[in-house]
Amino acid sequence: MKYFLFTFLILFQIILKLNFLFPKEVSKICEIKLKIKGTGLQFILGSSNYFKLPDEIYLGKSKIGKISNFINLTENENTIILRWNSTFQNCRDMFSKCSNITEIDFSSFNNSDLDDISYMFSGCTSLTSINFSRFNTSNITSLYYTFKDCINLVSLDLSNFNTSIVDDMGYMFYNCTSLTSLDLSNFNKIKLVYMDYMFSYCGNLSFLDISSFKTPKVQYSAWMFYDCKSLTSLNFPNFNANRLKEYFDMFYNCTNLKYINFSNTYDNSKLNNIFKQIRKEIIVCINETKAPKLYSKLIELNSTSINCSYIPPCRYYHYYDNEEKNVQRVKNAQKNIIN
Repeated sequence: MKYFLFTFLILFQIILKLNFLFPKEVSKICEIKLKIKGTGLQFILGSSNYFKLPDEIYLGKSKIGKISNFINLTENENTIILRWNSTFQNCRDMFSKCSNITEIDFSSFNNSDLDDISYMFSGCTSLTSINFSRFNTSNITSLYYTFKDCINLVSLDLSNFNTSIVDDMGYMFYNCTSLTSLDLSNFNKIKLVYMDYMFSYCGNLSFLDISSFKTPKVQYSAWMFYDCKSLTSLNFPNFNANRLKEYFDMFYNCTNLKYINFSNTYDNSKLNNIFKQIRKEIIVCINETKAPKLYSKLIELNSTSINCSYIPPCRYYHYYDNEEKNVQRVKNAQKNIIN
């Protein structure tokens, strides 16, 4: 019996030592996979000091000796793995101006400590794909300039983004000229202050879902949709203009915008100025009870209440900045939108 107890204690001590030497948490490694095109010296990381350099870098399966933000490549197409042995908070500028990166994969990126990803992909002009499947944004406060000048991104899946404490989305998608659609229906914002230039120069953006945006604290929305020439409708029912300070040219050069839904928006004199920026005929959906002053300023062309599945019963009114009243044109546009 004594021999059995002695053996058990020895084995137990060995197990404890093994757990100490090889803890289970060792697998908690932050890893990012890149695909990059081009030979010679290529930037694989931005040049700023905001973010922590990787602990290890692999080119294919070969470990690179020197940790740096650039690498010498001999093949035209390469897979690079960046590995950190611990979590970190700041990813600002991480891939800024890395113009030859084509794909970024965060499926093995186990980091819940991030609080800043501003400028993270800014200037990634060859980037076509980002996998955000394991990207935790619950502590992030700034998305400023995040995707600016990503001119080859056609689509983005941001469905797992948690933006509950983000206060800055200024310039977030600025000059993403190839983006055709964006579903931001999970972006339920309460703390947002900056939305200026957010979608500026997204000239091919034809679908944009910001229906869940709540903006009671927003102060800056200038040039928000500047030059969004492909947008035909905008569903922005909860737009709140109470704290706006700068909102000039919010819809400037949105030449094909025919319909705006402000159905849950309350009266504010700033809204009248926003409409004056739109130099064309447009249908505006407002709720007569919530915005009686705005209701009285807009010109009624169709007094029939219309029920839609995605908005409460509202009336459609037409704001114009000239004397011509092309009633039929507006009725046709309204019919197309509802159908």
